[in-house]
Amino acid sequence: MTDLERAYGRLLRLYPADYRRARGAEMLDVLLSAAEPGRRRPALREQGALVLGALRIRAKAAGRRTTWGSWQVALRAAALTLVLGCVPYLGRDLFDPTVGGRPEVAAMLALLAAAVVLAWRQRFLLAAITTAMAAGLDGVVTGGGQNWRFAVYLLPAVAFLGLLVGRGPVAARPTLLAVLLPLTLLPRLPGYVAYWTLMGSDVTFPLSWVLTLSVPVVAAVWSLVDERVTMAYGLHHLGLVVFLAVSPRVLYGFDPESVPLYPDLMLIVGPLLAAGMAAVLARHRSRV
Repeated sequence: MTDLERAYGRLLRLYPADYRRARGAEMLDVLLSAAEPGRRRPALREQGALVLGALRIRAKAAGRRTTWGSWQVALRAAALTLVLGCVPYLGRDLFDPTVGGRPEVAAMLALLAAAVVLAWRQRFLLAAITTAMAAGLDGVVTGGGQNWRFAVYLLPAVAFLGLLVGRGPVAARPTLLAVLLPLTLLPRLPGYVAYWTLMGSDVTFPLSWVLTLSVPVVAAVWSLVDERVTMAYGLHHLGLVVFLAVSPRVLYGFDPESVPLYPDLMLIVGPLLAAGMAAVLARHRSRV
């Protein structure tokens, strides 16, 4: 066995075992036949392509699909992450001695659990209705105050689920959510920690901004592996920022000058740029 063959073999071991059994020998033959005479190791471009191919296979992102099919997957995934995003807040409320055990909190958590199951089982109309019911409890859970902590997650999720009603089945895999959830929830981890520990926001604010600025870069890079994850990431933040920008002014009657838009716009720039790049990739891949 030559050095080049061994090098290709190491790269091919990145692929799942069943994939290697089915196509590994054929891939190795093609790679060796296309290699330049005398080469002892794969070119950097070949190494990158093989690593990227292995990641796409493991992420269940390989295969041809339409652009709308990618958007459907992104809409459902974004709706799921929006629903799951308010669960940590409600979880603490359930155990808070001042509000713990309130029937409204338990009912809202039950509705959200049902919405997640329904959305995963592609019952989008029922999932949208259940999520809207949970959003309707927002004012009850927060004591009727001017607090849109839950609605900011749930109303965009209702909109995304509504767009999927009657559009046919959505092909998606748990591996997509396994990557998407850290991207969407990690920037909010400092806020969750501050809420659960009653720590001042000034302590967790710097870490929150570091994560907010760095995660879009990770999402943009991951679009090379699975563009649907990055599209869902952009939709998730678009829904949050649109509601944050509109709700204080329309739903709560705040003075627009007292709630400036620029912080919200700053938060959406990175995710939207990453999602735009992913959308271009999705369109290109649909034509290949």
